[in-house]
Amino acid sequence: MPERDFQVGGEVLKHTGGYQHVIGIDYAHHEIHDGDMWMTGIYWASIADTGTARFTYYAGTVMPHGLFEVAVGGDCKMSLFEGGTITGGTALVIFNHQRNSTNTQSGSATHAGTRTGGTALGIQLIPGGGKNFGGGAAARSSHEIIGMPGKAYTMELVNVSGGAIKASAQFNWYNHNV
Repeated sequence: MPERDFQVGGEVLKHTGGYQHVIGIDYAHHEIHDGDMWMTGIYWASIADTGTARFTYYAGTVMPHGLFEVAVGGDCKMSLFEGGTITGGTALVIFNHQRNSTNTQSGSATHAGTRTGGTALGIQLIPGGGKNFGGGAAARSSHEIIGMPGKAYTMELVNVSGGAIKASAQFNWYNHNV
């Protein structure tokens, strides 16, 4: 019998042949197997004190369900904005988590540029230490953010450590219109 997927409640069951092998996997893992989960990110070698680093994901025609991750070498204020206009910026490469998949997704991503407008969805301090005493820190969304089709989602990191720091940001998502 060929491999088949069955959805039961919030869990996807993979039938791998015969009746003795039914494996439960969470939905995000199922999306990886189907080639419908992507990732992109950026590393900044130096963000000056009071400087801003910007990372934007532009949702395409479907709703992105995603998690943001960030790591910093010193105290940073992180803000997430929905909408607004991003002028300029450099395109980022987007990778499919299922490396053998030929699926494409409808969004795009950039870093840098200038943001005008938008709605702040969240602002938080990522405590990574101060000048000459930076220990570093990381933060990750604890739950998915389900974005709206056609909207930009911009993460801004403002260095408030008192000295230059390194930082990185990543977005992992799958697209689903439910």
